[in-house]
Amino acid sequence: MSLPHILLLVLALAGAAGLVYFLRGSPEWRLEVEGGRLKVRRGNVPGRFFADCEQICRDWRIEKGRIEGVRREGGRVSLRFSKEIPAEHHQRFRNAWGFHGG
Repeated sequence: MSLPHILLLVLALAGAAGLVYFLRGSPEWRLEVEGGRLKVRRGNVPGRFFADCEQICRDWRIEKGRIEGVRREGGRVSLRFSKEIPAEHHQRFRNAWGFHGG
């Protein structure tokens, strides 16, 4: 494979990665769990939702991870989770968001 072909491939992969990031949307707010402690890292999060998330993290002993609120078409905010937050716990966070946030 020649150098121009390699450069073209690298540019195509970078463009694809940028497109995926753009389509995923940027978060309105971000919560991070570090050492079992929940912190707001971006935006404003309703207090009751934050308190519920703290309780969920305590209940399930979640030590690390990220929860983001991403605005979708129609203006509603959906939740996005890092891989450290087990999928079986996502629904409990979504229920809290539906009740207190969105």
